[in-house]
Amino acid sequence: MIKAEIKSRLEEYQTQIGIFVLVVHISGAIGMMSPLRMYFLALTPLNLVFSFLLVTYFHPEWTSVFWRNLLIIVSLGFIIELIGVNTGWPFGVYQYEWAFGPQLWNTPVVIGLNWFIMTYSGVYILRRIFNNDFTTSLLSGFCITLLDVILEPVAINSSYWTWASEHVPFNNYVTWFICISLFSFLILRTEKKVTNPLIKWVFVAQIVFFLGLYVFYQYT
Repeated sequence: MIKAEIKSRLEEYQTQIGIFVLVVHISGAIGMMSPLRMYFLALTPLNLVFSFLLVTYFHPEWTSVFWRNLLIIVSLGFIIELIGVNTGWPFGVYQYEWAFGPQLWNTPVVIGLNWFIMTYSGVYILRRIFNNDFTTSLLSGFCITLLDVILEPVAINSSYWTWASEHVPFNNYVTWFICISLFSFLILRTEKKVTNPLIKWVFVAQIVFFLGLYVFYQYT
């Protein structure tokens, strides 16, 4: 009862919380453009965990299916990154740098959370527009992959990860599209249609953050 009451009260301030999330990301982007960028970079894993907790907390129904899908996506996201970093397949040859925080077998321990946030964002925004699960899954994969196109140069310049090749391998984008599409389809086929009031704020905040840094790195 206490948890439900607290959640209900927080939902009354969802717009204010959403604006706070946006301000945090804008502040982070500005900080990474400043001489203090190393300190702001060190906050990357904390910001990822913060976003994950917000998205999860404001999910309308904590069903067993929701928690099962979350565990599957977080686990498989980590595993595919683990394979990718240590074998060069299927993304290409790359390695994570220090900014993503503690690592396990050369893989950031929080990276699975990022896969979940990305997948969840695509699904719960697009399913409000499209009704066909297959179409929505492909569009989710396409949109998140498009975001990765913007994200890649930012990540490289921000010490998130580096590639062995001069250019980002095309199979990296193919892998992103396939994985996000499959993860999205899993959610769409097993979870009923609900609305997370905070997801649009988290997704917009990430776009503003990466797009701002993309422009900054391109013209400085």
